Amino acid sequence: MFSWSRKLASHAALLAPLRGRFVAGAGPSHARLFSSATKRPTQAYNDMVRQGLIQYDAQQVKLLAPLDALHKDMHGYVPAGAAQASSSSSTATTQQSGESSASSGGGWFSSMFSSSKAASPAASPPQTTAPPTSTAAATSLGAPPKGVYMYGGVGCGKSMLMDLFYDCCEGVVEKRRRVHFHSFMLEVHRKMHELKQSGHHGDPLPQLVDDYLQEATLLCFDEFQVTDVADALIMRRLFGGLIDKGMIMVSTSNREPDALYYNGIQRHLFLPFIEYLKQVCTVVCLDSDVDYRLFEFFFGSGDGKVFLTPDAYNGVSKRDTAFRDLHSSLVEGVPRKPVTLNVQGRAWTIQDACETKGVARLSFDDLCLQPRGAIDYIALCDKFHTLFIEGIPRLSLSNEFNAIRRLINLIDVCYEAKAKIVCTAAASPEALIVDEGGVAGDESFAFDRTVSRLREMQSQLYLKSHVKLAS
Repeated sequence: MFSWSRKLASHAALLAPLRGRFVAGAGPSHARLFSSATKRPTQAYNDMVRQGLIQYDAQQVKLLAPLDALHKDMHGYVPAGAAQASSSSSTATTQQSGESSASSGGGWFSSMFSSSKAASPAASPPQTTAPPTSTAAATSLGAPPKGVYMYGGVGCGKSMLMDLFYDCCEGVVEKRRRVHFHSFMLEVHRKMHELKQSGHHGDPLPQLVDDYLQEATLLCFDEFQVTDVADALIMRRLFGGLIDKGMIMVSTSNREPDALYYNGIQRHLFLPFIEYLKQVCTVVCLDSDVDYRLFEFFFGSGDGKVFLTPDAYNGVSKRDTAFRDLHSSLVEGVPRKPVTLNVQGRAWTIQDACETKGVARLSFDDLCLQPRGAIDYIALCDKFHTLFIEGIPRLSLSNEFNAIRRLINLIDVCYEAKAKIVCTAAASPEALIVDEGGVAGDESFAFDRTVSRLREMQSQLYLKSHVKLAS
């Protein structure tokens, strides 16, 4: 007989907070699994297979050859544009070796610090011997090697391979940066605004190009995707300027280049960038049928423990009671009060916040039915490491387009910020979107990634790899 009260008790134990300070991880979870500086990507990949950190995948191995080739060509490479760019750039910042988002507050799930088994390697995995083939005669000053654009389905290992390549470039590339593409474009628009506010006259993009060339020779983008017309209209000039002056780009995407910004407003103006992208990058497809986020070791916490549905609790009433009790168990009676976030001059008040614990409780309506954007969600995750979200409904692609886009952005930001989500929803992640009229587009494509990430965010592996105690 199903006992939801017994299930709730186990959930409360899972949520028992630790003493100590919560800090977000310094980089992607994949990147922390290995140390591969000075190695070729193929060597690092084989080491990870031998150590049982990943499973051998023949489709992933195919992508190692262009990454090896680029790694070889990066040795001794100096972009001509970096030497020409002004050293007195007003927006140059300290080197960024990856995205991080630190949060303060109380502890997190105590059971997330128990031991867990690493992924078991395939029996006697074959060794990868893909030799690096030069992408170009690119070691001379200012002659840029081709970048790499990797695309494929969700969870097939694209980000892991890019992170592996990024680690292998330590000591090879002095200035490099790994960033989520959406966050990067928000940063570009912010910097353009700041330049204009500071009295800069004329087109700000050439100045931004010089600034970014001072910061990085290698840019690694995760989740390259274009859904915004403002982004689409500046990308050819921005990236054309960067790459023409010698910056190298490596990126992952769920979409092949020809499908970027599909059905977008004024897409004909974006098409020249697609052709340019295919010229300056080696385009490779990771055609794997495996979503590694669905592996059993990603589901240690079990379905339903942080993503609460009526089916998991035999009804809405029991589900909502479980959600309230989980929230109470985490904040432990600490007084809660509104907290106001200032987002680029706009005030957003979080009515139910426990700032000392780093926990906020919000409704889906407040998060996704209001005019929110990624910049709002980034500010939210900067302040709170755990979000309790109430009332995620089933959504129709035909008439709830904006809410779906905001939900996609919210989950992307939370995932990149290593934030934790506990939520009530009308259905399981894969059943949240209803395509009544056969509508296809970027949102439908992107929501596949959202489903995969929501599944992973329920797992012990995600929780353990993104939470630690400060010393």
